[in-house]
Amino acid sequence: MKAYVILAVMLTMTIFTIADAHAATDSKVQPKDQPNFHAKVTKEKTNGKNLEIIEFQCKLAK
Repeated sequence: MKAYVILAVMLTMTIFTIADAHAATDSKVQPKDQPNFHAKVTKEKTNGKNLEIIEFQCKLAK
């Protein structure tokens, strides 16, 4: 009987720890999980043609 109580307490503590850790992040994207590029989109009209220029700036290149 004591083993069941100990297992139930351990299970409850594990669930609480996981829920608390998840709540601490506020469901935000952490900096390490963000992509390492940021696209800059520029739209121009040249010679009657619509151009879309997409520039990527890598964090490693900075």
